[in-house]
Amino acid sequence: VERPSAAASPTNAARKAFVIDVGEPFSLADTEKIAVRRTRGGNLLLLGNEMGSHDRALLGALHSCLLAAWSQSVPVTVIDFAGDDDDDLTCPLVDVLETIDGTYVRSAGAAARFAALAESVAERTAQGDYKSPSELLVIVGLERARLLQPVDPYAIDDGHSDSAAL
Repeated sequence: VERPSAAASPTNAARKAFVIDVGEPFSLADTEKIAVRRTRGGNLLLLGNEMGSHDRALLGALHSCLLAAWSQSVPVTVIDFAGDDDDDLTCPLVDVLETIDGTYVRSAGAAARFAALAESVAERTAQGDYKSPSELLVIVGLERARLLQPVDPYAIDDGHSDSAAL
């Protein structure tokens, strides 16, 4: 089986979906793939389990997603609420992001980054711009994100909370 090189894939702006190879297939296909499409409800991928961000298999899956983004010229932002608590990691998340020129933000900078991303999405939506290059946002340690409070549907507010922006 000969796999196409990363250079043979179309440019980020020309692609309709961001495709992630997630591992060995359960069929005769070369790999198992997930296409993250630009449709409502089709642009979200959740990775997780009861161990949270401390599971090395989960971290490996996350590294695969980041490398898939890099190979397809998709800019990556990681907002990390958990941090690398494990000193035994041979490949910490921040090092992977540094290698692929991604953006790494800890919880202190999360509100500003969410606001910038929400503004970008609102601008693209208002202009009907559905051909701009894809971007990948990864949230690590969502269970520790005290910044994000659930939106109360009965509360009277202006809808400008960080949770509402998401």
